[in-house]
Amino acid sequence: ESLVLPDTPEVQLLRQQMRQINEFLCDQAFHLNLPNNKIKALALRMASQRYSYEIGTGRCRTRARALNFGQVGLRRIFSQGRLDRGGRLYGGWWQIIPKDYRRFITINGRPTVEVDFSELHPTMLYYLHEQVPPQNIYDLGIRYPSDPAYDPTVEPHKSRRKTIKHFLNALIN
Repeated sequence: ESLVLPDTPEVQLLRQQMRQINEFLCDQAFHLNLPNNKIKALALRMASQRYSYEIGTGRCRTRARALNFGQVGLRRIFSQGRLDRGGRLYGGWWQIIPKDYRRFITINGRPTVEVDFSELHPTMLYYLHEQVPPQNIYDLGIRYPSDPAYDPTVEPHKSRRKTIKHFLNALIN
């Protein structure tokens, strides 16, 4: 659903900023450092009606997508029809490829890295309140006698951590 935006200085500034971002992005060369046969295989995988990709933390959409390296322009998506809710950027081809391919992304022929900020928002809140965050922010200490020793990569701790992470980040954001 599209939102009819008021013609205010704030909205004009948001539009100007998006134009600047997109002009910059359009002057760059985004690609995958993979042989042609691997790119073709990825394009075919994405063209399947069963192709599933992440559209947010823990949320997926399933539908065919085109791998279009020219798709670099971004748009801002706000929530609940309000300009102070959300404002995330969407639309780049790199956002809909499988995560395991992102390590092959290049910009102007140079490799990129994806930094994992898995505990960024809760950690920022701790520091904002001048407190030291716990070592495992998403561990609430839930333990049952049958549980193995705590390891966030092992079940049942992995599932519990994922649930707590999604809930906590939804509250923060």
